[in-house]
Amino acid sequence: ALAILEDLGKGKGEAGRFAAEEFGAMAARLGRKEWFTARMSACAVYPQIMERMGYTGALGAEGDGLDEHVQIFSCLCRDDTPMVRRVASKHLGPFLRAVVRLCGPDAAVRGPVPAVLVPLYEELGADDQDSVRLQTTENSVAFAAALSPLGEEARDLVRRRVLPLLKDAVDDRSWRVRWTVASKFGAACVALSPSSRRSAEEWMVPCFEKLLADPEAEVKTAATLNLPSVARCLGCYDGVEAAADHTSQDGAVSNSMGRILERVTKLTDDESEHVRAALASVITELAPILGREQTLSSLLPPLLILLRDQISQVRLNLISSLGALNSVIGVGLLAQSLLPAILNLSEDNKWRIRLHVIQLIPVLAKQLGSELFTAQLSAVCVRWLGDDISSIREAAVENLRDLAALFGREWAFLHLLPSVRGIIGHDSYLRRSVAVRACAAMAGVVDRESAAGTLLPMVAGAAVDAVPNVRFTAARALRTMAPAVDVAAREGRIRPALAGLCEDPDVDVRFFARRALTSLEEFVHGGGGGDNGGQEDAATSAQVLPTVATMVHC
Repeated sequence: ALAILEDLGKGKGEAGRFAAEEFGAMAARLGRKEWFTARMSACAVYPQIMERMGYTGALGAEGDGLDEHVQIFSCLCRDDTPMVRRVASKHLGPFLRAVVRLCGPDAAVRGPVPAVLVPLYEELGADDQDSVRLQTTENSVAFAAALSPLGEEARDLVRRRVLPLLKDAVDDRSWRVRWTVASKFGAACVALSPSSRRSAEEWMVPCFEKLLADPEAEVKTAATLNLPSVARCLGCYDGVEAAADHTSQDGAVSNSMGRILERVTKLTDDESEHVRAALASVITELAPILGREQTLSSLLPPLLILLRDQISQVRLNLISSLGALNSVIGVGLLAQSLLPAILNLSEDNKWRIRLHVIQLIPVLAKQLGSELFTAQLSAVCVRWLGDDISSIREAAVENLRDLAALFGREWAFLHLLPSVRGIIGHDSYLRRSVAVRACAAMAGVVDRESAAGTLLPMVAGAAVDAVPNVRFTAARALRTMAPAVDVAAREGRIRPALAGLCEDPDVDVRFFARRALTSLEEFVHGGGGGDNGGQEDAATSAQVLPTVATMVHC
């Protein structure tokens, strides 16, 4: 029905007006039906129909006929059936926005909003059904967002009659209602935006403290995820008042922010791992808000506690968000405080933890610089090439490529290549295969002379390995290296090596070698197929040779 209304009412012509009038009458009929499902439908469609009626002029220039629809919707909000009241409460905010658009600022403040809609909000917020009260927070945000721009009188209405119900919902007897408040608390703080720090301390901080200390873990988790939004609101008031007083904070944190940080510290020892995991995912976002001094004194201690948490998901969430912290406290302190913990995580028993640490390494390398990174983490990066998990080894190859691109050929050949050369002679064919892939990856980010003179001979040597898996890995690597070397190396080393592998006694090696040689020919002749060769090899081999594909990814 709404799709039809939208299609017919796109313009302000006679057709649009007729459609809006008919659908308005339909909503009114649904709202008076005896069966509760029809009344529920009326609650859901009324806001959109009201907006369309106002747009097309179906209500008249002065909003004639609005009172009838407001009265019907108010009856729906007071319906005897809880399910109808629940749907009506869910759509009360959009209905208010439609009424404000239709009436204008003055009429909204003095017309049906304070006389009808705000009392409805208060009644629904005090309803005896949990499912109805669940919408209180959403409605408070909608009321504040719609009324606050209309002037001081409207903002006073929000403070006097909208905010108290939100504060009551924080202490609601139902944990589901409290969870809803917690999950929307950041948006509520922005929409209700107290005018000063004192106003914020009167309701925002006490309510948020209660949510962070709620007996239900779900409520605390939802509140914790809103921590950055609340802190940004408090930080705005602190900054404005400090500027007005022409005084420097000198690293001092406000009383309200101090209370929040005290609660954050307690959450690091919370018995629920979900709460701690949520805290770990957002705690570093507080650093830019607090500044360097307060980050060092108040935020770093709980952060280090989280880095030592027994639950891997907590540490995983934390190491995924260290960039914001480093931008505030600086590289030196990051190395002193966090690198020992990261080194421990690099050897974690959970392979996903190790994988996320690897993905974090290029960012840390850029921030630490070559000297400090070499001393602390370069050996770890090479050691990951020998990990027992295939995904870790593949990520380690990409990591070496990124490091070589960041620090340059000289650094890579001095600190990475000797270890890679040693792995090529390892007893395990899996280790030798990953070393071949590492050489091919680094070849793409170093100069042509180094790629042809140093890396290509190592890969070409793997083409005569005793294990077929290493040989077809070398075939694919040779094709990957073709754009990174000059014509002489390509024609003198890569093509002959691939041609020899095409005659290999192993059928799988011949398959990959022929595919690589065909892709090389396309690349040489400018066919545009060079970049897709590796992907095509993988897709075809997965279909034709499932056993080989399994061996490659083991």
